[in-house]
Amino acid sequence: MWTEYDRLLASAYRTALQVAEQVGARSIAFPSISTGIFGFPKARAAAIAVREATTHVGNLERIVLTAFDTESLDIVSAALASVR
Repeated sequence: MWTEYDRLLASAYRTALQVAEQVGARSIAFPSISTGIFGFPKARAAAIAVREATTHVGNLERIVLTAFDTESLDIVSAALASVR
């Protein structure tokens, strides 16, 4: 079940992807949005980021989801593996 925060986070990713397309970017990189001081759960954030990145339709050649520590890398990797 999605919360309002889930919808807002998904919207942030979609908006950034749309803006990247509008300015003619070929790639975009995302940190784990909202998981720092805001405290959004990392696994939920990763699932949302992966879903928005993998369902985006456009001309971007590369969408990068960054991880700044091993825990975040494992979480993002698991989210990516779940869509393969």
